Amino acid sequence: MQIHSSIENHKIMSMEKEKRNIILNASMSEFSKGFKMASTDLIAQKAGISKGLLFHYFGTKRDLYLFILDYALETVMNEYKSLLYSDEKDLLERIWQISLLKKDLCGQYPDIFEFLTASYYQISEQPNDFALRYMELKKELYRLLYDNIDEDLLKENINKVMASNIIRWTLEGLSQKMTHEKKSFKQMSKEFDTYLEETKSYLNLLRELLYR
Repeated sequence: MQIHSSIENHKIMSMEKEKRNIILNASMSEFSKGFKMASTDLIAQKAGISKGLLFHYFGTKRDLYLFILDYALETVMNEYKSLLYSDEKDLLERIWQISLLKKDLCGQYPDIFEFLTASYYQISEQPNDFALRYMELKKELYRLLYDNIDEDLLKENINKVMASNIIRWTLEGLSQKMTHEKKSFKQMSKEFDTYLEETKSYLNLLRELLYR
């Protein structure tokens, strides 16, 4: 995924890591309220810095939001890439591994996923860049997911394009079912095991219907 603003070379990255993470986490927590509702005064207060220093690093509230968005998406995408570049060529197994990884990442990066979950629900209230970044992430994830898979695992009489579409639509349907209920990140985290059980059931059915 192309990141629109440089993460590595941003001047905030020269700050000591622990202090930087406090600022980033405070920003993600506040922006979880929505871009318009978020207060830079509260971000500075939670981070224990002056508002002047916050704007020294980020310039404007919008610049801060876009950096936080790119930082969150890049962090998640790098974790997915590390999994999808493995030797696993079974598409259904890849989907299952991604589902397990998402649960682990929710525990590892709660601030990031709380911010992304809230931002997705409030997409109409965010700068237009959010929808663009989200669609880029989704497109890149699917590209990696379907890259170098073993299509010979499918039954001989199965149309490979149609089979891939069925798998993709099932995956998107499960994702939409979870997100359209508009539950908070904490609620979703508590119910993740139920989501995994349902995902596993669908993957097993797809394997039975489509695989040799």
